[in-house]
Amino acid sequence: LLNELISIISPLYGGTFIDCTFGSGGYTKKILQNKDNKVYAFDRDLETVNEANIVKKKFGKRFEFFNKKFSQISDLEIDNLKGVFFDLGYSLNQIKDHQKGLSFNHKGKLNMRMGLNDFSCHDLIARASIKNLNQIFKYFAEENMYRQISKKIIEHRQHNEITTEELSKIVNYVKKFKKTKINHSTKIFQGLRIFVNKEISELIYGLINSFKLLPIGGVIAVVTFHSLEDKIVKFFFRN
Repeated sequence: LLNELISIISPLYGGTFIDCTFGSGGYTKKILQNKDNKVYAFDRDLETVNEANIVKKKFGKRFEFFNKKFSQISDLEIDNLKGVFFDLGYSLNQIKDHQKGLSFNHKGKLNMRMGLNDFSCHDLIARASIKNLNQIFKYFAEENMYRQISKKIIEHRQHNEITTEELSKIVNYVKKFKKTKINHSTKIFQGLRIFVNKEISELIYGLINSFKLLPIGGVIAVVTFHSLEDKIVKFFFRN
């Protein structure tokens, strides 16, 4: 969606932009092709620092990077701010990183921390009450069978550590008679990742602070990937 987002924020005429989800820097590098542009980029994932250093070396003072959550953009003081943008999806490199434990397709420890976290998914699954798990799976995963899945997790963790593989097996066992086009574990992993990284509150504060920073005529663009994000973004733009 690079070209679509670039067309919305219109960086052709020069100005300053905030890339709230730097990742591998695709959006930032495209914007910086115009020598009249400057980009402030944020990313909480420590793995993005190396790529940011490469971009900094190439574009110098026109690029500034912060290894922080994008809710912290309010710390900036910017002149000529033209646009703020978010791409809320996870990169293929992040999903493939076994240490992050984001995917049910890989064996390993449940982590899901994207940086600057208070706890990991492993901590959550090992300690959370059945009430807390029910709430996470009901509201963040939007999972109908949340009670059955929470109960199986509580039963299983009494005897074994729950890894990405084990969690996926638990969910697929509970939902074995349910027909779906996607893996049964998809929504559960999504809900846990959202909770561990406080993605909903981060998005809300990120949007609030973006509106505070932007002058009249500035643009906010957001790429969303699931219904919770989509509802929040639409609420802000409608109001």
